[in-house]
Amino acid sequence: MSKVSQLKSESSKRLKKLRLSFASQIDVDIVDGMDHAADLGRKRLEEEMAIEATKIEHDESMLQEDKYWYLESLSDRLYIYEKTTELISEMQIIALFKMIEVSLKEMCKISEQFTEKQLNSLYRHSELKKLLSAKICDIELLQGYSEFNELRCINNCLKHSGKVDAELARFRGWKEKESLRNVGTHYERLKHDCTRFVTEVRNQILAKVV
Repeated sequence: MSKVSQLKSESSKRLKKLRLSFASQIDVDIVDGMDHAADLGRKRLEEEMAIEATKIEHDESMLQEDKYWYLESLSDRLYIYEKTTELISEMQIIALFKMIEVSLKEMCKISEQFTEKQLNSLYRHSELKKLLSAKICDIELLQGYSEFNELRCINNCLKHSGKVDAELARFRGWKEKESLRNVGTHYERLKHDCTRFVTEVRNQILAKVV
């Protein structure tokens, strides 16, 4: 290999490393911010409701019955907001999984080991496992895979039925046919291991193609 060719090859490898580094970055702070904004909104609403409730209780021009129903309407507002924050927790799970899904596909594309048809099939978990096993490594052996797979199952249940299916029930703590609850706690539990899994895949691709 000539010196010019060697320099081009080294430059290409450096660029590939850089692209893989960027593609593997999962910014959970963005997803975390959804929950933070919901917490701030809840605190603001509770403060506003406390002020409003005090005004109502001391309003001598209102009938007692009217006060009761007005205070009940405030409780309804809080209930609706709580339901909204539950949706935000669900969105965190869906957002994190989608970010990882996009990252994995982009890294596979950068590796130049897969056809366009194969890349487009990676959204199917069975294909992801099969193709990466054939071209890169057995992803089931990587650190964080189990957590990523659990995240995937939660994501699927949220999008399809809102209940635990047989696949998710294989993971500890889940019972088939139960409604999904407290998904925000599962997001917090899984997120760091899931991002670690993405890093592990990147490292395997680097070892294979760079």
